[in-house]
Order: sequence, then C-alpha cells, then structure tokens
Amino acid sequence: MTNMKTLVALLMAGAAVTSCSSDNEMDSLKAPAGKTYTMTVQATKGGDATTRALADGGDGTLTATWATTENVYVKKVDTWATGTLQPQADGATATLKGTLSGVTFAADDVLTLQFPRSGALDYTGQVGTLEDIAAKYDYATATVTVKSVSGGDIIPEAATTTFQHQQAIVKFTLQDKGNSNAAISPSALIINDGTSDIVTLTSIPNATYTTNGAGVLYVALPAVSSKPITLTATVGSDTYTLTTSSSKSFANGSYYRVTAKMTKQAAAPAGAEAVDLGLPSGTKWANMNVGAEMESDYGDYFAWGETTGYTGSDTSHSFDWASYKWDAGSDKNANKYKFSKYLPTTVPYYWAGNGDTPDGKTTLDPEDDAATANWGGDWRMPTLAELVELNNTKSNTTDYTWEWTEVDGHNGWKITSKKSGTSGNSIFLPAAGLREGTSSSGLGSFGYYLSSTLYEDHPARAWFLYFTSFALNCFYLDRYYGFSVRPVQPNN
Repeated sequence: MTNMKTLVALLMAGAAVTSCSSDNEMDSLKAPAGKTYTMTVQATKGGDATTRALADGGDGTLTATWATTENVYVKKVDTWATGTLQPQADGATATLKGTLSGVTFAADDVLTLQFPRSGALDYTGQVGTLEDIAAKYDYATATVTVKSVSGGDIIPEAATTTFQHQQAIVKFTLQDKGNSNAAISPSALIINDGTSDIVTLTSIPNATYTTNGAGVLYVALPAVSSKPITLTATVGSDTYTLTTSSSKSFANGSYYRVTAKMTKQAAAPAGAEAVDLGLPSGTKWANMNVGAEMESDYGDYFAWGETTGYTGSDTSHSFDWASYKWDAGSDKNANKYKFSKYLPTTVPYYWAGNGDTPDGKTTLDPEDDAATANWGGDWRMPTLAELVELNNTKSNTTDYTWEWTEVDGHNGWKITSKKSGTSGNSIFLPAAGLREGTSSSGLGSFGYYLSSTLYEDHPARAWFLYFTSFALNCFYLDRYYGFSVRPVQPNN
C-alpha cells in the first residue's frame, strides 16, 4: 500500500466527525478508445500524505508506507482512465508506473491521482479497524501537470508529486461514564454534526474488538470544522450517547485519539405504554409507575428533583433534609430550585437565604426529572396543571369513571375513559403510600404522586396528587419525602 506520512496526533476529549460524500458516482464522460499510454512519476508522502499501510505507533502518530500491491487511479477532468499506476517498491517514496487508456492525454493536461480506488470518496461500510481503513478508506490525492507526451509516454512537468490526505483518522476509545468508565464495544456507531449523520458504522463485527481491544474503533472521516459532535452507540439493547460541550474540528491529514465517555440512555420498561384518556390537553398517562414492571406495582419512591429511586423496603437511603440532594444545610436554603417570587422580608420560607441568589426555577429541568432520567424519550413528570386536569375527571362522570379497586393485591384508583375515540382506555394508580426517613407508610391506603412543579408560596415544598379511597386532591409537602412518579407524554 502506499507510503504514508507520520500524521500529527492531536489529543482531544470529545468526539467528532463529518459529512461524507455519498459516493459511487464515477464521472461518466466516455473516453475515446484506442491508444495506450505509459506513465511514470515519483511519489512521496509529503507533509500530510498517508497511504494504505497504516500503523498506530502508540505515541500519537500514524505511519504509512507504499506497498507494491497498491493501485493508484488517474483522472483527466471528469474521466477516469482505464488502468492504474503501481508503486515499484515499498517505502516512504516510490516510483509509480503503469499503463493507461480510455483517455487522450496531451501537454498541459492537469491530472488527478487517487488511491485506493477511483470514483467519489466513499466512507460508508467501515468496520472500525485500521486494516479496513487502509484497504478501503485511506484516500489521498495528488495533482500532476503533463509536460509532454512522447511516443505514448506521459512526461510529468515535475519529477516528484506529493499526495495529500483526504480525511482525518480518529481512534475512539468508548467508555461507559456511569459504570466507572468501563469499555463499551458497540455493534453500531453514528456520528452526527448537529445537522445530519455524517459517518455511520452499522455492522461492527466482534472481530473488530479482538483486533483493536475493547471499546476501540478507528474511523476515517472527511474534515470537520468547528461543529458540536454527537456520538450514538448501540450495545445490545442499550443506547449510549455523547454530545460534545463545545465545537470540534478534525483536519484532513491528521490523526486524533479521542476518549469518549458516553452516557447510557434511559429506556422505559418493556410493558410501558402511553394511554390516551381523551384529556383536553392531549396528555397521555403511562400505565405504570417509574420502577414498576406492571401497572399494579408500587414502583420506586423519589424525592422531588432527585432521579434515583428506592423501593419501599430499601432502608439504605433516608428521605429527610439531611439526605436531600438540593438542600444546602436546612429547609431554608437550597442549591437549586431557589424561588424568587417573594422577598425574604415578606415570606419566612424564602428558600434562598444567607446571601444566596434565587434562580427562579419553579419546574424541574429534564436532568432532574425522575421520569425523563429513568425512562428517556419524551417521558416526563406531570406538571401541576396536568395533575389538576386528571383530578378533575373524577367529577366528570359523563366522560370518566373512577373505581377504587384491587389489582394484583394492591388497592388503588382505576380511571377509565368513556369518551368517543378513547372509550375503554384506562390507567390504574396504586395506593403506594410514601417514604419518610427509612420507613414506608400508607401502603394500600394512600397515594402520593409527584408533579414537576414547585409550590410557589413555600419553595421548600412541591405539588403532588394525594388520594385515599374517599378523597382526592392536589397538595404540597416538603420536597424530601419519597413519593411515587407516574410519567406522562405530551400530545404529539
């Protein structure tokens, strides 16, 4: 393969790539048949040239050399000649020689030389190894001006030409950020520049990681200039993603080694469904709680603004102010969701005291939403308005029925739509009680379902739906309590 230069190694902490040309179109001007030409030219790797024999030196460099088995293709304007040039010896610089036909050559013609193959540059079908890139995707081109043609010999104007590398090569080391940065070895990898998928490895074989090592992929990609990059990896049934926090650039002729610490994406359990009850807002309610495996399960308990849930029997966590994630020492101070509606002189429960600056947040951000964090997609916790909307259906006996019933040994409310188009659709809200400290209470008798909305008059508290077998309403309570979470989806 060709002799390649030592590529500059740039260490980066993100991930990146670019748009590839979509490819197999070989320009189709039909050349005149007949004459056969011989061409000889000295070729060097130059300052940023590479060849198809690639090796990672382990010090941040890629080296490459010409190989006599390589074929270099020649194009005049838009027409590829028949035949190729071959290196006459291995090495950093080699003489390229071969016979060409199908094109008429003359003095002053400007020719393009390319390897490894003729046609448009095509980066599809990569499997993630240097060997694969070297054989198929390590494109380099050079320009040669014809000085003269004598007796069928094409004489270049310059005795030596320099090949220029046409892509960056990136060594990705993929890690699971949430699992002590353990290596992940995906079967597919998509690289997106914020506008489109620019490189997609769709079928990465296990042999790739046998060759490279766990979690390591080599990817060839055209240059990228100052764009945020998103990596999406498929590992079994799991999806991992990483979006760079700043724009990244990848230059042709450069070699990058990137450690990508990716986040496993949440996914709803297999039985989770969005139930359309025909509500005026179009909001769809999930058929089970977060942490549950079926509609009758209690599921996990969450403090408001926390995404880690605990079962009713798990005493490893205490639901109190001392353990609450967003508390800054007492129920009068917070380090997030600090309310600013009232001045501290008028409301004793102003939760941003001691010189703290209120952030004005009254609704959970997605990263602090237990439904979004655990189920992903467009699942989220209901707002206060959506809890009120559901609560109000109890009095709308024309369109809904509410039945206190037992499902799989758990008491709760079954809400069924009678509206046209959604008639018969229902959800069951088990009376899962609550968690305070390390204890559970109210199992089978009370239900407490969190909203994503802060209580504005007392920002140490949040809104929730409360019910028993004989009462139902929206209330507020201190944010540290462990309540149930029932996800919703917006009207799409």
